[in-house]
Amino acid sequence: MRHAGRLLAIECKSGSTLAGDFGEALRRFGAVLEAATSARPVSSILVYAGGEGQRRAGLDVTCWRDVGLVVRTAAGLVDSAP
Repeated sequence: MRHAGRLLAIECKSGSTLAGDFGEALRRFGAVLEAATSARPVSSILVYAGGEGQRRAGLDVTCWRDVGLVVRTAAGLVDSAP
């Protein structure tokens, strides 16, 4: 997904508990994608089945209930400011 000149990589997990390796594939994918597009930065979001969003190891983690807001914000349909 593109947003304001950035690419947004979204990974969805069915687990409700964040494991230590959650997001590792997403980080690797983002690094490869950023290298391939050279000038276009990549943002990454991990969606999981847990109950609350958080930032973990430099990665935005979002509860599945909030995925609609995340996508609308990334698409520029909603202001991302709190």
